[in-house]
Amino acid sequence: LAGIGAEKIHLAEAIGALVLGLLLAETSHHKRIVQMVTPMRDLFGAVFFFTFGMSIDYRVLPAYGNQPCCWWPPLCWATSSPA
Repeated sequence: LAGIGAEKIHLAEAIGALVLGLLLAETSHHKRIVQMVTPMRDLFGAVFFFTFGMSIDYRVLPAYGNQPCCWWPPLCWATSSPA
């Protein structure tokens, strides 16, 4: 719903969802909406971290040393390279 409205006025779907959330936060149904959406938010957060973890190639980490600051470039590269 928010994505369709945002597309009609040439905004990204995420911006449309943000605007819809801002509008719904001011309604009298705010608490009920939060109760309905919170489990989905938690589920999608878990799915995001699960897929992010699966996309990391841990075999490249030992080649970059034991310092965490050396891990970020290969982690970013491993998650952005196509499979």
